[in-house]
Amino acid sequence: MNLGDGIKRHSIVLYELFFLVFLFLFLWKLKDKEIKSGLLFQYFMICYFAFRFFIEFLKPNAFFILGLSSIQILCLICLLYYYKTILNLFQNAR
Repeated sequence: MNLGDGIKRHSIVLYELFFLVFLFLFLWKLKDKEIKSGLLFQYFMICYFAFRFFIEFLKPNAFFILGLSSIQILCLICLLYYYKTILNLFQNAR
């Protein structure tokens, strides 16, 4: 995609649209199962911040610490906040 400045970019908005539609359908299927209150929101946040972390590598950003942008650092902090849910998710997957 060219926005007129000569820098070729990925169509991040389109990628995010497809991801959010897929995530909505996935979480809609989980809604029918017996899960703890608030867990669907936590799953949404974990999936979205993980997606946002990886999609930021496609953007022409300024990378500050360890080759990560400020948004990626924020995503890691948010994923760290949900570490217990992530660990439970992997333990229950077995």
